[in-house]
Amino acid sequence: GMVFKDISTKFRVDDSLYVVDQFKLKAFDGAINTSAVYDTRQDTQIIISFKNIIERMDIHRLLVEGNNFDQDDFTSDNITGLLTSEVDGRIVFTDSFDVVFDKMIVKGDFKLENGGIFNYEPLEELSKKPIPGLKDLDSLLFQTLVSQVFIYKNEIYFPKTDIITNATDISA
Repeated sequence: GMVFKDISTKFRVDDSLYVVDQFKLKAFDGAINTSAVYDTRQDTQIIISFKNIIERMDIHRLLVEGNNFDQDDFTSDNITGLLTSEVDGRIVFTDSFDVVFDKMIVKGDFKLENGGIFNYEPLEELSKKPIPGLKDLDSLLFQTLVSQVFIYKNEIYFPKTDIITNATDISA
């Protein structure tokens, strides 16, 4: 099972506003620091704002111990490495807890070190394109993979990804 250590947090509860600040813990050989605000001050919507920082977490171990979070699109069989990330966002819900996708904003910076991506179909499809240095991407071993994601008005953007491997450096 999952083991969490050194858990601490600060919190504040006001009328219709709930704040969890610096919820810190150590897990999967790394550390997490999360802050979130749950805002129900408006009658017609609920807003959750958050900031999450992960430092050098073993992503493979997280997925194994989390039973791949009951999904099979991207599993522990597909990835290894140490994850460092910073994700900030705001998610708006209706008063019946449906996500208002066109009001969602999420920005994430991700770095994966000393790892690999294995047997992942979107990556294998990429290797079929005529891109110099890319071929046979059923396995991609890397020293560093750096990427960003941005979600705004129901669209997902990946501005830039840098991959540094023993064989080549790729920026896309």
